[in-house]
Amino acid sequence: MSRKNPEPKKKDKTTEILRAAADEINAALKDSVVTLGIDPLDSEVKIWIPTGWTLLDQVIGGGLPVGRTVELYGKESAGKTTLAVHAMVGCQRLGGVAVLFDPESTFDRDLATRMGVNFNRLLIMSPKIALEDVFTCFLSMIEVVHKSSPEVPILMVWDTLAATPTKKEQAEQNDSGRMGGQYRAQVVRRGMRSITHMISKTNTCLLVLNHVYDTAVNGIMLTETPGGRGVKFHASIRIHLKSRGWIREKEDGDPVGAFVLARVEKNKLACPRREVVSRLYFGKGFSDLHSLFDAATDLGVVRKAGAWSVFTVGDRELKFYGSALARIASENPDFEPALRAAVMGAWV
Repeated sequence: MSRKNPEPKKKDKTTEILRAAADEINAALKDSVVTLGIDPLDSEVKIWIPTGWTLLDQVIGGGLPVGRTVELYGKESAGKTTLAVHAMVGCQRLGGVAVLFDPESTFDRDLATRMGVNFNRLLIMSPKIALEDVFTCFLSMIEVVHKSSPEVPILMVWDTLAATPTKKEQAEQNDSGRMGGQYRAQVVRRGMRSITHMISKTNTCLLVLNHVYDTAVNGIMLTETPGGRGVKFHASIRIHLKSRGWIREKEDGDPVGAFVLARVEKNKLACPRREVVSRLYFGKGFSDLHSLFDAATDLGVVRKAGAWSVFTVGDRELKFYGSALARIASENPDFEPALRAAVMGAWV
């Protein structure tokens, strides 16, 4: 008869010793300082908030990660606020709470309502709050919401960091120049250090929207964001939105939307430097259906037969014009789920 391998017992004994050591250290320091490696970590992402843009969720790892900071930046009219509104809807559909800080005072209530925002689950901070007080307000709000509902996700949307004035700028109503820029960067760095721990130990995602400006360094043009490197350093994901041309229903008609490219410049949760494109329709938001259709066409999931597009749903072959996509999806409820599954299966 062969002897039993004593290895499992050895591992169990080691675990017990290390657990006891951790408890003893924490008792001596009167705080929870160390934990065993097999215990859950604050850094583990347990909830992902959907953005309403399936392909973007895919490339960033599953959506906006709860417990982390995400920076969304780009030039004006690139779709930053619209994408943030989609994320608010996604958070609310998970049973969560959305918080909006809008120092630009440009939030469109009617558009947000059409896109599905539930204002009964939306907290709006006063746009008059100065930069020095923003992080204190964020901390207080996270603490109160988490205490009352510890399991629900919280999405904090800051739209935008670039438009948030310091107390001096509010008092003097002017730009403080270069020195003011250094001061703003210091405030943001201190604030991000103070709030990052609270974000990681609660079901909170901080979504920071920011503008971009071009600057020359040694004769090379670079794209920078206001507020220094504080958000860049603490953000787990940084997404750069860029407009990539107009959408017109007629060749010489007025634009009804724009093509928007999202480039993931930084990603600690998945592969960085990936790009996806979607259609943004004015007054409606991003069209996930059209985004999936365009990707399916590029991947060959949707076949082209002259001007027709052909896609198989179950045992049915649907043949339609691209302009009739919305109608086809409306008449066939299983069309969009089948298209999404086919794209995800073919897309690496």
